[in-house]
Amino acid sequence: SILYLGAEDGTDELTLEGTGTASDDGESLVSVYNGQAHMYDGVTLTKNVSSTAHLTGGGVRVGDNGKFYMHGGTIKENSSSQPGLGGAVRVDGSQSYFEMSGGEISDNYAAWYGGGIYQGDGEIKITGGTIKNNSSSIGGAGLASMGGKITIDGATFEDNEVKTDMGYGYGGAILVNYDSSDQDTKPITISVTNTEFKNNKAKFGGGMCNSGVTGTILTNNTFTGNTASSYAGGLYLESGSITSTNNKYINNT
Repeated sequence: SILYLGAEDGTDELTLEGTGTASDDGESLVSVYNGQAHMYDGVTLTKNVSSTAHLTGGGVRVGDNGKFYMHGGTIKENSSSQPGLGGAVRVDGSQSYFEMSGGEISDNYAAWYGGGIYQGDGEIKITGGTIKNNSSSIGGAGLASMGGKITIDGATFEDNEVKTDMGYGYGGAILVNYDSSDQDTKPITISVTNTEFKNNKAKFGGGMCNSGVTGTILTNNTFTGNTASSYAGGLYLESGSITSTNNKYINNT
């Protein structure tokens, strides 16, 4: 089955708006399992709160064998309550796939990880668009991954912030975290190229934090004006390994 949100030429306008409050039955605005969905310019998914019971993304949940293609549009002002995983988008089913080639994911909040996007499994591909002004309380305000494959080329991560009220704060824009001793976590592969990291904030790694992931590839990216209250305004390698080629670090603190 295929769900189309809006028109391919961006001429249709559609807003899906949640209640703004969490409940025991709180689900995502859009959930995709065993099918696919396409979202275009003119579409907005907003103001939904996913519940503790379902652990879903506030805006979009991509589950087993589901595929979500974000060609454009906006996912904004959604949240995921404790334990919050994916304020805007959660990708964690077997063979799940999320692709963003345009549009904006902004002003979303996750109580734990992934204010913009949370990944527990599956594949994420980002080839355009902006992820900005998202927040979380532990890590990965823009994007947090605990397992799966990630390819990013030509995106912008801007003004995302991991709050430090819980005493944590890893990866203002991106956190990738793999714990080999935890049988529930999946290995992570990530490649980021031609991407801008601007004015993101965290306690460790204002731009990005790499924890336990080996073989991370960073090429031709720019880290500008990112800040960390403890260590590494631009990029924090807590553990694992990174291959870094032709990246620029400007005014990070």
